[in-house]
Amino acid sequence: MHIIAGAFRGKRLWTPHGQVTRPTSAKVKEAIFQILADELIGAQGLDLFAGCGGLGLEALSRGVEEVIFVEHSKMAARVLRKNLTALGCADRGRVVQQHVLKFLRRPALRENSFDLIFADPPYRRHLLKDTLTLIAERNLLSQQGTLIVERWKKDVLPERIGSLHGFLERTYGDTNVTFWRKKEEA
Repeated sequence: MHIIAGAFRGKRLWTPHGQVTRPTSAKVKEAIFQILADELIGAQGLDLFAGCGGLGLEALSRGVEEVIFVEHSKMAARVLRKNLTALGCADRGRVVQQHVLKFLRRPALRENSFDLIFADPPYRRHLLKDTLTLIAERNLLSQQGTLIVERWKKDVLPERIGSLHGFLERTYGDTNVTFWRKKEEA
């Protein structure tokens, strides 16, 4: 696994041994970042279910200002910290080793809003609806921000959850990627 483009282009990423994470494929990652191209520079990012950090690190490489990485696995969080250090961007990334739903319920998190939020939970674990509901309820996506959800193509989500609505959807093999934005209540 490596960084595709930007300041860290071609740099290899460490990954945890075994089945601890399911990294986003290079094809899917490239497609996501082609769509996001104009939204990256100076953005504040949140990478949920971060694994070894592939999406958030790609975002940092392409100009995102800072990323908070949230990963439950102790091993994956350790590897993610190693990747931040190896790329020389540890000052632009913060790793939180905690379950995503618990992290999203933190009282202090209400003071933040993010321009980019990546949510790539383990397939078939039924975490997405609760994750999206908390993002909407806690108002964590900035007004012009984008939430990118990667999921197994057979997992079904509604078109709208609270203030969030899916506006673009792509499928790559077994992977579905949906882009969400805020939509004002009618």
